Amino acid sequence: MEIIEEGKVVEKHGLAIRLIEDDGTYIVQQTPLNKDGTYDEEQFDVFGGTVGFSTSEFDSEEKARKFFNDVLILNKDRMAERYPEIWVS
Repeated sequence: MEIIEEGKVVEKHGLAIRLIEDDGTYIVQQTPLNKDGTYDEEQFDVFGGTVGFSTSEFDSEEKARKFFNDVLILNKDRMAERYPEIWVS
């Protein structure tokens, strides 16, 4: 596993995200923020993945970076519209 983008805090979503590459798969991971705005490096996991949802695993870095950047700039409603198969609101 290689970390491509270190954890970035996204306060509006109450989480931190990072981008990793693992065996040719690009994965955007999330972890919840603690009350003090920090996060636990050991708690990162993919978006989605519950029954009926896909995950934030992509076959190209370009697709993963698009999702990563959208999490940084879009609000929850826009994320749900753009990524209904991944974004669990």
